[in-house]
Amino acid sequence: MATQHADAAAREPFQDSSEDAVSDPADAPAKPAAKAAEQEYPHEEEGMLGFLSWNRTSLRALRDVEHEILSHMKTPFRRHFVPVGKLDGKNEAQLWTISLNEESTATPLVMLHGFASGAALWCMNLEELAKDRPVHAIDVLGFGRSSRPNFAKDGEDVEKQFIDSIENFRAAMGFERMLLLGHSFGGYLVSVYAMAHPARVAKLLLADPWGFPEKTAADDERLKNLPLTRRLLISFVVCVNPLPLSALRCAGRMGPSLVTKVRGDIVNRYHDFLGGHPKPLIRDYIYHSNVQDPAGERAFKTLDSGLGWARRPLLERLSEHLPRDIRVAFVFGAQSWIKSAPGAEMKARRPDHVEHTVIDGNHHVYACYPRVFNATVQKLCDGH
Repeated sequence: MATQHADAAAREPFQDSSEDAVSDPADAPAKPAAKAAEQEYPHEEEGMLGFLSWNRTSLRALRDVEHEILSHMKTPFRRHFVPVGKLDGKNEAQLWTISLNEESTATPLVMLHGFASGAALWCMNLEELAKDRPVHAIDVLGFGRSSRPNFAKDGEDVEKQFIDSIENFRAAMGFERMLLLGHSFGGYLVSVYAMAHPARVAKLLLADPWGFPEKTAADDERLKNLPLTRRLLISFVVCVNPLPLSALRCAGRMGPSLVTKVRGDIVNRYHDFLGGHPKPLIRDYIYHSNVQDPAGERAFKTLDSGLGWARRPLLERLSEHLPRDIRVAFVFGAQSWIKSAPGAEMKARRPDHVEHTVIDGNHHVYACYPRVFNATVQKLCDGH
């Protein structure tokens, strides 16, 4: 570990030098501003106490594994908290942010990850996408190292909290307009933001976005035709109505193995980027990100009607409420469980303002073939 930190410091791959930055233990001594930020996040200094818990985790463990993942990037970047206000009316919230090429005057690209994910999983995309413009990848409110506030119980109010977090982030960073890229649940969030603040959106880029189609009679019929055991399992889940990642937290110290088994489709994609690192960094990052306080999970559950459909589907809402001059680009994975039909439907309704692209890959289209994804997104950004 010491050698890795020394190598990272030698090539200066990241900078935690802003007023909002929180220094890592191996970095230079913290400035007073960094110490003040740490006082707002004392749980990131839990030491080994978190490892005495059922899940053997802590936010400090999450910070450390993120540090190791990002140390494999060669382009300079900065990691920092951005204040976004008292979104629950009580506590000041902050969004953890990874920023690259901040000196560029081009329109910034702001990236929002999907459900049960985190900003560090963009690590194979950030450097390429930041060649010609500033890039800022944030941990979505309630996830990763961002604040985990008390979310509202009503879907519209929850949407507003997410929208306000993005808008307050924009204002704090001083951006006039943004290119917004969202994957899966992040695609849902940037879409509702664009409807609320269209003047701030240069272009909407949706990578395998969740929450667009409405549940149809055909969907109900398919559920009825499933084998009995699967229908019983679905009925049990709907009846019990647990949080989506409850099983991971209940698994205790078997949780990391469960991540490998369930999320192997993404865990194994980073081998080359990490140079064959002996530690299961991506597995541990996903694990530590998702066994913390499930604030974001509760918020997602409020917006989810069960079994993958949104309570307030986006296809009709976006068609009706998004100004027609806002350009929208869909990028779907050809082997994804998310269907690309809503993107095709949006293009049919707005042929001059909607782009619809399908590339090889599963739902984690950004990680399957990152060079193809990066080239696609760069081209879409250049044409905004």
